[in-house]
Parts: sequence; C-alpha cells; structure tokens
Amino acid sequence: LLKETYENRSLDLVLRYLEGARNHDSRLIFDVLKYLAGLLVHRRLALDFVAAGGVDLLIRIERDSLASVVVGTCLYYLAYNADAMEGVCLLPEQTLNELVHYALWLLEHSYESGRAGSSMFFTHAFQFRPVLERFDDYDGPRRLFNYISTLTLLQEDSDNVLSDEHLYTSMQAIRNTCMAFRSYMAAHIFVKVEHLKRTHVSRLQCLRDIVIPSCVH
Repeated sequence: LLKETYENRSLDLVLRYLEGARNHDSRLIFDVLKYLAGLLVHRRLALDFVAAGGVDLLIRIERDSLASVVVGTCLYYLAYNADAMEGVCLLPEQTLNELVHYALWLLEHSYESGRAGSSMFFTHAFQFRPVLERFDDYDGPRRLFNYISTLTLLQEDSDNVLSDEHLYTSMQAIRNTCMAFRSYMAAHIFVKVEHLKRTHVSRLQCLRDIVIPSCVH
C-alpha cells in the first residue's frame, strides 16, 4: 500500500488535517493520528513527515484532548526510526524543547496508552543527545519513575485484588519504565565513555601494566 499512499498524497492530507486540528472534532483528529502512526512505520514516510514540519504539528495537538493520546504512539514510531530521529534532532531548539516537554506531560497526565507511547519514545530516543540532555534538564528521571510509583500493584499496604486487565496494564507500565531506564543509563554510560576516550586514553597508554578496557578504545 506504500505506492498507493504516495500516489494519493495521503501524507499531505494528514498534514492538512493537523494544520487545522483546532477547527476539527477531536475524534476526527484522533483517527487521523491513528492513520499517521501506521504511516510512520515506514522509513521514507517518517523522513518525509519530519521534513514537512510534521513534528511541529504533532506537538501543537491540544494536550487535554483525546487526540493527544495517539501523539505518544506517533512519537514512539518516529524514535524507532533512527534516520527520522536524526532529522528531528536537527529541528530548531524551541521545537526540541516543546517535544520533550510534551512527551513528559504525556507520561504524567495522559491515558495509559499515551503514557506507554511516551515511555517507549524515550526508550529509543535516549541515544540522541539532544533528547537525553533535555530529559535531564526537565526533571525527566523523577517524572519517569512517577509513571509507576503510584501503581496499586507496587503498593505494599494495598489489599486490592486487581482485575486481569488492570494487572496486565500495570505489568506493561513496569516493563516500559524499566526498558526506558535501562536505555537512559546506557546512554549516559556511552556519554561518559566517550568523554574518557577524549581526555584520558592517551595518558593511560603511556603507563605500564595498565589494561585499558576495550570499551574506551
């Protein structure tokens, strides 16, 4: 269907709807974003979306609207595509600031699917330094931890019996958060290793009987 998508200029139609999102019913924009999420799975369409200013349109979706739930999913699919994220990281500083703010807002205020999309966005986006630095600047670690800290499943003094659905969504939230924190720590370790490579390797190589870990070569 990729050929038909281009022939019918589907992405252009999506962008027009997003440009006038405030003038359309929230449920319509919700469906438009669901369709967009399916398009962003494809690398070429994701690149075209970023190049056409689509990220700016995404983060202009009203945060308290139903449609904002799907924004998290769209961000996740963008972050999953490294080439698309490289384009995102070249966007203006203000756009990047608002993007990370929006994703963090979803973590704290959205429905479960919106929170899940936001956490998975960060899982894949932490490898890009502009996102990582802003996540730290905006108190991201605490806000990510808060995503699961209030779950009934994790409260020691709770006697509530969870339904299967509630148990499943809680376990998914824990899984998503753990994956995001693992990615976050790996990104910071990589940054630290790169710093060591630049500042200390040449000095260590001059010393005898010093074994330099392979990760800093």
